[in-house]
Amino acid sequence: MSKLVRVSDAVYSKLDQIARVTGYSRQDIVDKAVCSLERETILKQANEAYARAASSKKGLQDTQEELDLWEFILEYGLEDE
Repeated sequence: MSKLVRVSDAVYSKLDQIARVTGYSRQDIVDKAVCSLERETILKQANEAYARAASSKKGLQDTQEELDLWEFILEYGLEDE
């Protein structure tokens, strides 16, 4: 289901310009932009959380223990090829 979103004239012009250059529709461009911003936001939040955890010795130790556990879990049962 599509919805309407208002954008400024400048943004609409940029959408048209990008569409001409890439061959993508304006909707595809907006979809890609939103997904990109979402990924950027998630990574920023993860980096901030890691920085908070790493700001104390206990937090850094807990983080490393969890990373070690995940490494073990992900490698469990896998053989070197």
